[in-house]
Amino acid sequence: MERTRTHTVTQKQQGKRLDRVLRDLMPDISLGRIAKLVRKGRIQVNEGKSRHQQRLNAGDVITFREAPMDDEWTKKGKARVYSGRVGAVSEIEFTVLYEDEHMMVVDKPAGLLVHASNSEPNAITLIDQVLAYVAQQQVTVSDAESDARELGEFVRPTPKFQPSLVHRIDRDTSGAVIIAKTIEALQELTRMIKKREVDKRYIGLVKGSLKNLEGEIVAPIARRDHAGKHSGRSKVDVGKGLKAAKPAITRYRVLSQAGNCSLVEFELITGRTHQIRAHLKHVGSALVGDDEYGDRTFNRYAKEKFGVARQFLHASQLRFKHPSTKKNIDVAAPLPEDLMCALDAAGFASDALPPALAQEFETNVRVLGSDEEE
Repeated sequence: MERTRTHTVTQKQQGKRLDRVLRDLMPDISLGRIAKLVRKGRIQVNEGKSRHQQRLNAGDVITFREAPMDDEWTKKGKARVYSGRVGAVSEIEFTVLYEDEHMMVVDKPAGLLVHASNSEPNAITLIDQVLAYVAQQQVTVSDAESDARELGEFVRPTPKFQPSLVHRIDRDTSGAVIIAKTIEALQELTRMIKKREVDKRYIGLVKGSLKNLEGEIVAPIARRDHAGKHSGRSKVDVGKGLKAAKPAITRYRVLSQAGNCSLVEFELITGRTHQIRAHLKHVGSALVGDDEYGDRTFNRYAKEKFGVARQFLHASQLRFKHPSTKKNIDVAAPLPEDLMCALDAAGFASDALPPALAQEFETNVRVLGSDEEE
């Protein structure tokens, strides 16, 4: 039997439009979505056909009908989740750092692509694993659980929108990535990224030392295919006068120095392709383990002496306002074990990292269809 909830119009709501009252009851749902729910009969007034702009009388009864589980995925969504790459996902490699009905922040391991590439179109990616993870959560809820859900979640078939990346990090970079679970969250988070309202921090190990203990690297970046250059191994160029170059700003703060390396916190003011790595090359430095923009001779030394087997770069922290509730979100991703071991081998003290990043790293690989971790 279809579950319903009701709301009786109060004296204070007398004469108000239906969609305005519904927006007050479900502030996380857009007016466009509300109008669609009314048109489809998921929301009715006095159990009759209703219009989203109709005026209400005190005592009118608004009925909300639960979004049926069969509507949880579109045909396209079902096809993607239950076949192809997503259907081939056998384990979830990321760790969930934060999750609610609007969005999630995950800790991506190094080596995992965030999305399919032209060179590896069939590789299992982060977004494939996220879709498989969300699909696994689509279980029938009990009456008690249904009654406990927020009204907006009760009536909205959210998973018709497939979870999507809000931003990206390189394959060999580990750390925090934001995933939107609703179109409203994606639109707002994308706007916030463009307006530089998302504070993105990275931890990197740098060869030698930087000119100052803190500062800014301000230099435009252009992709090589746009700039018309094809030589060299790097994918972007840095400097003035480049065709199609975009402004790029990287703030940095040296946290600690040991031997011939510096541990540095980077703050991305802009988010260009390979920005940190390209900016370091621009100022005559290099990220340890980065063979594309860095020093390959030093990287061989770092691999042998410190065990650095990939570029030492980790997306360590994200700070922003929640796209719906506007509450402050501050998520930290602990430095993974391989990078922690490299720091120790390079001679860095145990207190070189901020406390939130120095906590013991916990792998969270989960086999699909099992509640056990391994």
